[in-house]
Amino acid sequence: MIVSKEVKKIISKKRDGEVITYDDFAKLGNLNSVALALSRLYKSGEIGKLGKGLFYKPKKTKFGELKPSENEILKALLKKNKQGFVSGVSSQNKMGLTTQVPNKLIISGKLERHERVIGNLTIKYRKSDIPFENKNFEHLQVVDAVKNIKRIPDATVSDSLSLIKDKIEKYDEKEIKDIFRIAKKSPPRVRAIIGAIFELMNIDKYSVELYKTLNPLTTYKLKVEDNVLPNKKKWKIK
Repeated sequence: MIVSKEVKKIISKKRDGEVITYDDFAKLGNLNSVALALSRLYKSGEIGKLGKGLFYKPKKTKFGELKPSENEILKALLKKNKQGFVSGVSSQNKMGLTTQVPNKLIISGKLERHERVIGNLTIKYRKSDIPFENKNFEHLQVVDAVKNIKRIPDATVSDSLSLIKDKIEKYDEKEIKDIFRIAKKSPPRVRAIIGAIFELMNIDKYSVELYKTLNPLTTYKLKVEDNVLPNKKKWKIK
C-alpha cells in the first residue's frame, strides 16, 4: 500500500471546506507517512492548514479560496479530541439563555486547561468537574448551565432557571435519567437545583436520591424567585 495515494484518495472524498485531521487516516496505520504526505500536499497547495494537526480541503469560489467555517472547525476538534463539549457562553447562547455572543469558544472536558488560536477562532480548553462520560452533549450543556447559573450574562438567575426548567420538563424518561446521572456526580448546588426541578415534575425516585446526597446544613444563595422554584426552601436554595 502506498500511503500517499491512500491519503489522496481519502481527501478526494471530503467536502470542499471540510476539516481534515490525522484521525481521518487512522486505518492507514503509519502516522509518520501520513504526516509526510499531508505536508507535501499542503506545500503543493492541494490542501490548506489551520494549525498543528488540522488541515482542510479548500473551497474555491469566484472570490477566491474560502477557509472552513467556525462550526466546521469546532466539529472537527470535538471529533478529534472526543474528550470535550462546548460550554460557557457559547452553549448558553445556543440554549437561549443569553443574547451575548462570546469572543472565545470554551470546550470543557478531560483536557488540561490551555488556549489555542485557529484562524480567527480562539478556543479555550478547561477541565470540567462535570463528569464527561456522555455522548449527549446537550445534557452536559444543560447541567453546565445550571452549574454556572449565577454567571450567565445579561440574565437573572430566575429567568435562566425558568428557561432551563422548561427545557428539562420537555425531556423524555431516558433523557431525564441521563440528566440525573450527570447531576448526581456534579457539585452540591447543581444537585439541589436539579433535585428541586425533579420534585416539581413529580419524579420522586430521582429527587429523593439527590436530596439524600446533600448536607442538610448547607444553603445555596442564588436569589431565585418563589414562582420559579416554589419548593426552594426545602432544598435550602435562597
